[in-house]
Amino acid sequence: MDCREFSSHMKDFIFDKLDDETSTCFVDHAKNCRACYDELEVVYSMHRSLGDIMGPNGKDDTSDYISELNEIFDYYYNLRNNNKKKVYLKISVIVIFCIIIVLSMLCFLFECYL
Repeated sequence: MDCREFSSHMKDFIFDKLDDETSTCFVDHAKNCRACYDELEVVYSMHRSLGDIMGPNGKDDTSDYISELNEIFDYYYNLRNNNKKKVYLKISVIVIFCIIIVLSMLCFLFECYL
């Protein structure tokens, strides 16, 4: 995601209208682009202070909007990592299954030639 695309998604991110994949890309960009993060920080803080949006998990009792924003970032970071773990687990299961099949075939062939 580039800065222009980031800016176009900012309002949807703040109002939680992006899908998880786009939100994760959005957060990744914000973590790597200080200018975009600073802009998001200002806009998020403005909407929170005006009462336009609730904080994470429905919290509305804080004025530490930067910590809230970091909490939201952590959620998407963990979501991305959990999805990666699921993919790695699926790949591992497939590899183990293939190894079992190959070993079974080798045992069968070995028995046939004895």
